[in-house]
Amino acid sequence: MRRGFTMLELLLVLVIIGVIAALAVPRFSNIQDRTRYTATWSQYGRFEAALNLYRSIWHDYPTDVFHGSPPGGMSTFIRARSWRAEPPIGGVWDWNNRRNGAGVLNPDWSVLGPNIAITQLPLPVALAARMNILDAMVDDGIQTTGKLRRANSRFLCLFMEE
Repeated sequence: MRRGFTMLELLLVLVIIGVIAALAVPRFSNIQDRTRYTATWSQYGRFEAALNLYRSIWHDYPTDVFHGSPPGGMSTFIRARSWRAEPPIGGVWDWNNRRNGAGVLNPDWSVLGPNIAITQLPLPVALAARMNILDAMVDDGIQTTGKLRRANSRFLCLFMEE
């Protein structure tokens, strides 16, 4: 009567488990990356909805603020800590409008219009690469057209105004 497993059987089981792990780990890593991109785009959408709600009440968007700061008057629409939190793919959130807090026209945004940006100065190559992937996932993949665009060190989600 035979008891236990032979060394060959145990080795075969370990090889099979190793092959399965080698196939599963990259797929799991890809899922985590895709989740980060999806979460970032979802945050863009939540912030855009909150800013559009603000606009529907006050008939204008909030004034421009320094990156990392939540737009003024938005505390009833979004939590400041949500805005101050780092986006899942890195960088900081930035609200840009045609006019700054003093009411002065901002020439950088007079053509592009109001936008939510992810920025970081100086712009790391890794963040730029991640934003390119996000652009390809949710937009047209071209940084000069569509809703998601690049302007200098910022990646902008533009508000398509009527």
